[in-house]
Amino acid sequence: MACQFTIFYNGSKPDLIEKIRNTIGDKGELIGDEIEGHFEGHTLVGKFTGSYHIELHDIEITITDKPFLISCSKIQEEFEKALQ
Repeated sequence: MACQFTIFYNGSKPDLIEKIRNTIGDKGELIGDEIEGHFEGHTLVGKFTGSYHIELHDIEITITDKPFLISCSKIQEEFEKALQ
């Protein structure tokens, strides 16, 4: 089941990309730039994959694959915390 959400980010695009990289950490990979890209990561309960698109201060995130036990709202909450 895909999840899609938009998060407002008031910082610079390079800082945003760095925060996304830090969120994924060494348990995943981010391929992309300051406009769009895709990522994957691994948790204790499974793998997740997704993509992002940045326009002005909004980042649209689409999760295309996630562990069944992790809700879309939990993923969004974790992204929002990481990007503060």
